[in-house]
Amino acid sequence: MASVGTTKTYGLVNLDNDLVDLVLELSKEYDKEDRQERDNNRPLWMKLESYFEGVQRIYWDQVARDYRSLDATPGNQTMRHYDKIINIYRAHGESIIAALSVKTPSAIFYPNDADVEADITTAKVCIKIKQEIERHNEAIMLLIRILVILWNQGTVAAYIYNRRNSKFGTYTTPVHGDKAVINTVLLNCPECGNNIDEIVSKNEKAKIPEEAKTCPVCGYHGIPIQDEYNEEVADIIGAKLQPKSRTQIEVYSPLFVYLPFYARKQEHIPYLRLKFEQHYSALKNLYPKLKKKGFTSKIDAQNAEERGINIGVNHSNLSTVECLWIRPWGYDLLDGKDDEIKRLRKKYPDGVYAIIIDDQLVEINNEALDDHWAISANPLSTYIHGQPLGKPLAPIQDLENEIVDLQIETFEHSIPETFARGDVLDFNKYSQSKAAPGMIYPAMTPADGASIGDSFHTLKTATLSEEADLFHRKLDDKGQFVSGSFPSIYGGPATSGSKTAREYTESRAMALQRLSIPWNTLKNLWADIMSKAVPLAIHAMRETGENEKIVEKGKTGFINTWIRQEDLDGKIGRVEADVEEDLPQSAGQLKDLIIQLLGLKDDYISEAMYHPQNLPLITKALGAPDFYIPNADDRDKQYQEFVDLLNGIPVEVDPEIDDNEVEAEVCRTFLVSATGLMLKKSNPEGRKMIEEHYKAHIEAAKMKSMEQQPVDPNAPSPGPVNPEGEQNVPQ
Repeated sequence: MASVGTTKTYGLVNLDNDLVDLVLELSKEYDKEDRQERDNNRPLWMKLESYFEGVQRIYWDQVARDYRSLDATPGNQTMRHYDKIINIYRAHGESIIAALSVKTPSAIFYPNDADVEADITTAKVCIKIKQEIERHNEAIMLLIRILVILWNQGTVAAYIYNRRNSKFGTYTTPVHGDKAVINTVLLNCPECGNNIDEIVSKNEKAKIPEEAKTCPVCGYHGIPIQDEYNEEVADIIGAKLQPKSRTQIEVYSPLFVYLPFYARKQEHIPYLRLKFEQHYSALKNLYPKLKKKGFTSKIDAQNAEERGINIGVNHSNLSTVECLWIRPWGYDLLDGKDDEIKRLRKKYPDGVYAIIIDDQLVEINNEALDDHWAISANPLSTYIHGQPLGKPLAPIQDLENEIVDLQIETFEHSIPETFARGDVLDFNKYSQSKAAPGMIYPAMTPADGASIGDSFHTLKTATLSEEADLFHRKLDDKGQFVSGSFPSIYGGPATSGSKTAREYTESRAMALQRLSIPWNTLKNLWADIMSKAVPLAIHAMRETGENEKIVEKGKTGFINTWIRQEDLDGKIGRVEADVEEDLPQSAGQLKDLIIQLLGLKDDYISEAMYHPQNLPLITKALGAPDFYIPNADDRDKQYQEFVDLLNGIPVEVDPEIDDNEVEAEVCRTFLVSATGLMLKKSNPEGRKMIEEHYKAHIEAAKMKSMEQQPVDPNAPSPGPVNPEGEQNVPQ
């Protein structure tokens, strides 16, 4: 660490050196915190990470403070070691990860005031924005990474930020020139105060003609009162394309993010440190002034090894980057520097976000830690650092490796050895002969008169105890129990019971119930991430000043929906995970559920199952895309027509071909959906055309129903009509 007081900064403007020194001193002091606790926990994190990668023949080197491979240990030739790993640690972990990452957790956005329409509209729009953020960040892949970190390290830290790039799109901003003085004179009525006229001039005083004017409100006719004021306005001399920004989410393990171990909640941490390695040529391009300072790569060996990077020739061009966030109350760590702390608090009231490379401060901003970071909360842990989900399985994996080693060693030594007297068998001639079944070899009678059989001795070979197989099978049960990865989760065979379908279903339900704890951790973390990602996305949309277009894909085409700037004027009260949301269902579970519902033969359930909106779900669940479901084409046809209607292209109803009842129901369902309701503001003309199309289907359905009504031959015929238009009813 560079000595305080002699620090030079790269690219910083208008920042006093004493403030720079204060930030670096805070970084140095916070680096000392929890060093011992981190050194105690890091071996477990790295061990489980290695186990997950299949590297399990390792030991902890106290000198290097890192794990070393047994294969690379000098003098290891005599050790009993077989590199045959059956990685149950990863297999159980992948089963749980797959079960919990079937879909993204939902989050509920509550309006700040349920009686304010703008707040309700914004809360609904936030759901669309959340879905876009999930799509941009490949939410399922992100969920899998989060679960891997929970499995190996137990704590996840998510960084949410806006990234600006032209590949996300561009928007136009005005280019301002020199400022001009705008002189404005208001001519007001002396009787009622109404504004009669307004005269504006640029860079000069407005010329007011002395003439009488008539007030349109009160009818006063005379000389108006003059009210003059000036304002400076910059001239618009052109336009410039600016890249749009998009909300990004990155997740890190405790190997990269440093958090105090004494903190019980996120608000208790005074600092957060993110450390990673980056190629120094990329850093020089990001901070051009580094080139002028003779910046070269300088990797922090201690910090790099903490993340499992072995320093060597291949990493000589890496540099350690430290991103540091400090809360405003975290400035008070340093005593005796009250004046500097006050200045730091004034300049960075929300908190410090600093980037340090090669012990040099290269960037510093005013940024609140809680606006950009979401940290998982483990309900089973007192502190913010939770235990890895896979920790109980590590001893089972070690025992699994030991049993496999013993079995292989027993197999290798299972061939018996036989010893014979040299005066009975000529070993030279025996070795030159070819072994074959039924061969007879010459042998001599022992000189002492003993029998030939007494001259041979066969050693009894090692055999593995039968308890070894029993113990091995018990290890499988123990591994399932401690990890919660039971066969019914991943479709494995049942090991006990009657093995009926009902018993398997109940077993799966109980197995998934065991996973409710990590699922609750995951969905609360996801809601916390979205509570910070959505406001950042809204801020990015407001920067452009334009309405945001979202392209949604249907089965037969694409539909544009819009997020209007006025839809973002409301306030969000809070964001919470859906407490009623159950564990995600796999495709197999969904298929079983639908088949069970269809088997009930209940009219109400059948009507719901065969609703046009549920037809794609049934096709997907059955796993037979070629299976034709009645009315599915009618539904797809109507959604295709929505594209034309929303673009202002009229679509005529064909009473002979259209299934009017089905298509009318599709229209009605679409109009009352969240997307349909948003069209009232984003595309009112398109919504009106869909409403008219819906009414046309209703009328066509009524006409067809009347035409199909049977005629009763016994019904009396209507009498003749009199000249007044009334029917003559026979008496």
